[in-house]
Amino acid sequence: PPNKKVTLISIPRDTMVDMGEHGTQKINAAYSFGGASYMVEQVSKLAGVNISHYAELNFEQFTSIVDTLGGVEVTLPVAVSDMEYSDIDLPAGTQTLNGEQALGLCRSRHAYDAYGGGDYYRSANQRMVIAAIIRKVLESDPTSWPTLISQLADSVTTDLSATEILSLANQFKDLDTENDIYSGSVPTTSQYINNLWYEVVDEDAWKTMMERTNAGEPPYSDSSQDFTAGVAGSVSTSTDSSDSTTDTESTDPVYSGTVLVLNGTTTSGLASSAAN
Repeated sequence: PPNKKVTLISIPRDTMVDMGEHGTQKINAAYSFGGASYMVEQVSKLAGVNISHYAELNFEQFTSIVDTLGGVEVTLPVAVSDMEYSDIDLPAGTQTLNGEQALGLCRSRHAYDAYGGGDYYRSANQRMVIAAIIRKVLESDPTSWPTLISQLADSVTTDLSATEILSLANQFKDLDTENDIYSGSVPTTSQYINNLWYEVVDEDAWKTMMERTNAGEPPYSDSSQDFTAGVAGSVSTSTDSSDSTTDTESTDPVYSGTVLVLNGTTTSGLASSAAN
């Protein structure tokens, strides 16, 4: 708050963590083991930060928040169509979304099947929508904030009081929402371990990202580190590198990566021939 900066970092739901007595788990299992408090504990350990407060939303509540604000404005670099799973068909460009549309955008990963790593594009859109909510609140008349916070209170489970939320909003009232809200995702690689797919944290890259975050810098040193840029939504155009740019015109899928082929049959050598 003193520096008027906000950093949003997504944690992939399949991130592999050691939960002690619960063994190796995907981090989203923490909630089922111990609710919000245990999730906070696991995230704090993963990120190496002391988490002082939390907020929890479910889908219905999220929709209510966006509608209470009168919708939020987002900019989509490419069209997002996912009628089968998320019931959305959004064109590219800047537009105002209602609660159902915003929820669909935050849920959709299959809209990005052609690009691979749909969960990363989905989480990038989630950060964009969160930033849009922040922007919508801070651009409203501060005299309306007590009433607005009261209206939103029923949609959020949090350990912050209404007075603390209002105080926080006042501290951020001069936030440069176009340049001082930063965004990133935990750097991971997909690995197949013990018959399960995990996102395994790149420890060196994660350490560097958190060092930058703790110093008040953008999580990425330049936009090339964010492979969702130019495809999924973004939060801020600001980086600390003057020569870094985001190519929003090149939106064709890039087909790269590796494929692991496993043999589920009794025919020896079938996986190798299929891989070839």
